[in-house]
Amino acid sequence: MRQRNKQKSKTIIFPFLSQINPKTNSFFFQSSNDFKSYLFIFLFSVIIYINSIWGEFVFDDVEAIVNNQDITDSNLFNLWKNDFWGFPMNNEKSHKSYRPLTVITFRLSYLLNGLDPYTFHLINILLHAINR
Repeated sequence: MRQRNKQKSKTIIFPFLSQINPKTNSFFFQSSNDFKSYLFIFLFSVIIYINSIWGEFVFDDVEAIVNNQDITDSNLFNLWKNDFWGFPMNNEKSHKSYRPLTVITFRLSYLLNGLDPYTFHLINILLHAINR
C-alpha cells in the first residue's frame, strides 16, 4: 500500500511518469521499434549535415561568431543582456534578436576549441540530430 501511495504521489507531482512503460521502464522508448526509429532519424540527420563539418565560417558567421564579444569575451553576464549579434538590446544597432541559448552553444564551442569552425559545426550537427 505504501509503495502504491508513493507511485501515486509521484504521478501527481510529475504527470509524465504515468507515461512510463513498465516493461521497458522507459519514458522515451516504449518499444525497441521506437529506439530503432529514433536511432534512424538521428543517424539520418547526422548524414545529411555531415558535409558541412569541414567548411569555414560563411556569410553572417563572421559577425555572429568571430566578431561577437559575447562568444569570445570572458564576461558571461553580457550574453544575457545582448542580442544574437552581441549588441546591447537597447542599442540602435541591435536587431532585437534575443537568442541566448544559441549564443551559449557558440560559447561552449569556443571554449572547447577556440574559433575552429569544425567544433562549431560538429556541435550544431549533434544538436540538430538530437532535436529531430
